[in-house]
This record gives sequence, structure tokens and C-alpha cells, in this order.
Amino acid sequence: MLYFPAAALDTIPRATINSEIKRIVNGVKPDVLFIPFWGDRHIDHQIVSDACLIATRLSRAKILAYETLSETEWGTIPFTPNVYVDIYDTIDAKLSAMKAYKSELKEFPHPRSLEIIKAHAMMRGSEVGLKFAEAFMLVREIL
Repeated sequence: MLYFPAAALDTIPRATINSEIKRIVNGVKPDVLFIPFWGDRHIDHQIVSDACLIATRLSRAKILAYETLSETEWGTIPFTPNVYVDIYDTIDAKLSAMKAYKSELKEFPHPRSLEIIKAHAMMRGSEVGLKFAEAFMLVREIL
């Protein structure tokens, strides 16, 4: 675990963040790495995304970028998903887990309200013929 300050990664030297993430990636050796979408409005997401790409330059890990409600849609780079995961069996667990993040959970119609989170999963599902889905952008996959 890293103990960098939230919403202040731009105050940490990039080389420090890059080396710490690389250390973790080298230790874990993930098969799949989920990273924040680099076009998010949140600067921490941009920095972490960039550091993950640097840390995995020679890794064979499959890399998927995820969207963050109330960050991704406010960015200037469009999030264009091309990988979908059926979450029909886990949508209730996802909503329950979100309830644990009281500081991040907001009232409807905020994008981080339970109603919008569920509606968003329905929308992503409808894009590929599912009831609920989580969507990602494939960054890299080595076959």
C-alpha cells in the first residue's frame, strides 16, 4: 500500500510515484491491471494512469482503463469502452460496497448516487445486450 496524499499527487515527484508503482507491479506480477482512465478530470487519476503505463512497459499484463463517475465524463478526452463485463450477478454487491464510501456517495441526481450508479450499469449493459455491465477501454493485451 502507498501512503501518498489524496488529491495532491501533483505535489509528489513523478519519479517517486512511478518507482513505487513499478515496485508494486514487479512484486505482484498481475495478469490484468485495472488503471484509471487517463482522460479523467481528476489529476490524481491522470498521474496514476501515467505511472501505471510507465511501470508496465515491459510487463505482459493485460491493461484495462476504467471510468470513474463524476470524473471521466467531465474530462475532455472521450472514454470509449471496448471491453464489457457482465455484472448482473454482482450489481447488488457493487451498490452495497458503494454505501461503505460515505464520503464519496452523493444524493441523486449526482453521478455518484446509488440510482445513477445502477442506471449507468444498465446503460453500459444495454450497449452490449446485457442487463448490467462494467465497461473498460483495452489499453494493451499481448496474445
